[in-house]
Amino acid sequence: MKRSFHKFVALTCTLFFGGSMLAHAAEKLPIINEANGFVISEASDAVALARIEERWIVAGSNGEDASWLALFDQKGNEIWRIFPVSAGQGGEGFITTAEVDTRGIIIAGISQNPLILPTAQSSDPSQSSAPTPVPSTTNTPSRSVPLVNPDNVTPVTNNPFRKDIANIFLARVNLNGKLENIFNSANTRGFIPNSIATIGENIFLSGNELGEAGLSRGGLIKFASDGTTTSYTYGANQTTFNRLISRTSKTLSIIGSSAETLANRKVVGKRDGIILDVSIATGAITKVLRSSGKGASRSWDSATGNLLVAGTSQVGAQKEGVVTSFTAKGAVSWTLRFSKSGKALARGNCIATESLSSEAFLFIVDTKGKQIKGARLPNQELLAVATTPAKGCALLTAATVGGIRLSYL
Repeated sequence: MKRSFHKFVALTCTLFFGGSMLAHAAEKLPIINEANGFVISEASDAVALARIEERWIVAGSNGEDASWLALFDQKGNEIWRIFPVSAGQGGEGFITTAEVDTRGIIIAGISQNPLILPTAQSSDPSQSSAPTPVPSTTNTPSRSVPLVNPDNVTPVTNNPFRKDIANIFLARVNLNGKLENIFNSANTRGFIPNSIATIGENIFLSGNELGEAGLSRGGLIKFASDGTTTSYTYGANQTTFNRLISRTSKTLSIIGSSAETLANRKVVGKRDGIILDVSIATGAITKVLRSSGKGASRSWDSATGNLLVAGTSQVGAQKEGVVTSFTAKGAVSWTLRFSKSGKALARGNCIATESLSSEAFLFIVDTKGKQIKGARLPNQELLAVATTPAKGCALLTAATVGGIRLSYL
């Protein structure tokens, strides 16, 4: 998968807090020392970053577009790297998202054919290793359940992202880099998963069914413990899902953007940032929170479990990054704005933005959004942000001349 598939818009950034500008704050931030992090070798793109205690899970692809999953220690030593699509014999395909839960690592993506548990695994797909016994219970066939449309929207025909990408896969990977479970589901509507959440024995994938001319509608797939699936769609062709969060034992929250009515809540601006609460039992929308502005196109692109969300807002030619903390009742607790910024990400107490001159910025904030510490990385494209065990922040970036890097603040 080429990096262009994950290409992010980048614009210049200046920092605001609570509506008051900190003049030239960004320019005065120190540059993160190269020693505070590590470069990931043989990586042309990265699509996911997750932490397991003091180790890092990264999913990406190499220069030959082979999709991989790797585990690194905090110093950057590679513990293992696997190529699940090749090893799983699914033909051409890609990991599109990865996450960590209390049971370990979960990956999801798209492939030409269903993946199966391999009898041999290696960190190099061109090499083989001794056969690994495969319990018969680890590859349960999936059963399709009819599409459910909670918004009663008449479905539109969406062309798949790739006509030969006919399978959606979900798999667990243990801490030794071995595939333990694989579930497959027919990809008949061009669905691209981009986020994972678990509630009990169920695993949920959110993403988008891609249509022509950049049109999309939000999608959610529920995988039960036996591999059976239930699918839901939201909107018709102007809704995009970007992040999935497990809120309670009965509710998921999905963030993204929409320019159409959802659950009887009409669009307010040109396109609104949305937070949807969804029932895990029925897939129905139970609550809609729309963030909008007059003539604004807004999108929530990143979020963390305490409902801290980040994204962009554009009015005319003016675009800014926005980070907002919501209360449990949906009221705004505080907001940070980054003018002339094309991207903003948030995770825990970590906030990151990117500038037009390809400079990434990373901030640690307190519970009220006040900056505690900040730093910058020149000539870097922002990919992901995460918290660290020592309560600092980690930033995943791609250098403008190539190469993926994880940096610490």
